[in-house]
Amino acid sequence: MQPTAQAHVTIHGRKELERAFVAMSNATRGKILVRALHSGVNPIRNRAIQLVARKTGTLLRSLHAEAKVVEIGSNHAEIEFGTDVSYAFFIEYGTGLYGPKGKKIVPIRAKALHFVTSDGVEVFARSVKGMRPRPYMRPAFHEKKDEAMKEIGDAAWLLISSALPKL
Repeated sequence: MQPTAQAHVTIHGRKELERAFVAMSNATRGKILVRALHSGVNPIRNRAIQLVARKTGTLLRSLHAEAKVVEIGSNHAEIEFGTDVSYAFFIEYGTGLYGPKGKKIVPIRAKALHFVTSDGVEVFARSVKGMRPRPYMRPAFHEKKDEAMKEIGDAAWLLISSALPKL
């Protein structure tokens, strides 16, 4: 997966809750962390879905999250949210003049570039400007990161509380 956003979470909080969390089995802690992270990524995912460029819908359908416990026995986990689509980077950051290199796209092994446009026109060119960026992941992360962190905390609190034996 090409992660375009990452979050790392460590559980800290009220001492009694933290002690109860640490006293749980590794498997239970891991499940709680992973579920809380998946809950937290939802605001970012939903915003990214609203912003993502749509031509065929492949990029939209490819957006997914993977959460994992960093080390067994710890109270630390991380989640990556991104895509496996190879061209996602170019959509997010642009190409040519508009991309990270800031230079026109030119042929390497030929005298001209050759491609067919989406409306079927065959094009030969010595250079092209490239494609302007159409960011979706960075804006989604920046707009929704606070909401995501709150959601992670709320979900973790609820999951830890429900896993504790009732007194």
